[in-house]
Amino acid sequence: PLPPNVEFALRDWERVHGKITLFATGALIEHNDADRLDLDLGNIEHLREAAEPVVRLSGTLAFVPGQTDAIGRVYGNGRGVRFDYDAPPAANLVRIGPLTFSAADGGLDLVTASTLERIAKLEGEGDEASWRIGEERLAKGDLDLAEVLAFLKARVVDDLPTEDTLRLRAAAGDALYADVKAGVAVVLVSSPELADTLVEIAATEGWVEERLGPKAILVRAGAEERVRETLSSLGLSRET
Repeated sequence: PLPPNVEFALRDWERVHGKITLFATGALIEHNDADRLDLDLGNIEHLREAAEPVVRLSGTLAFVPGQTDAIGRVYGNGRGVRFDYDAPPAANLVRIGPLTFSAADGGLDLVTASTLERIAKLEGEGDEASWRIGEERLAKGDLDLAEVLAFLKARVVDDLPTEDTLRLRAAAGDALYADVKAGVAVVLVSSPELADTLVEIAATEGWVEERLGPKAILVRAGAEERVRETLSSLGLSRET
């Protein structure tokens, strides 16, 4: 059953604009050659036993209401690619670069194509077409980060690499950062307990920048000599 708000919107639109027909079953046919699609639709109409006619949606797209046995007879023997929208989405995107994808050999289903229009920029056309996901599209907020990740993980052949997950999180405004600090010194100690002690005692106050790990301490820039003196006074110095 339709949600009440959807049913209300449809009925209101019908009241203002005219008749709306909802089909419980049917199939979409997309063909890159409009003339060949005309020929195929004529053959399908000849084989069908249905009251509702085929609906031409565009030059390359048509909807066939009701049972689709006739379509199978026209497009049998390996002609065309079938997308089952009742089944889980098929992996039909190939990663060709960082957050950049092209269509797999079978092409894209309508859900994948329409979603890519919302989150990615089309680059090239025809067989050279690709889609690049960037900050400018994600900033529009059509889909949140979790939805974009779920979409890609379900459709990318051989799965989405972790590197692209990080790029997506950064592009979507997630609070991620990584700074490169040049000319710094690191104190490596023999045990986590010793590191705990060094960052807490008064003798080291002023030169500890931050704890890097269980046994590593980052030294503030320019404090290297003070560190050496402090460690020597504590009997801990071991120059390397």
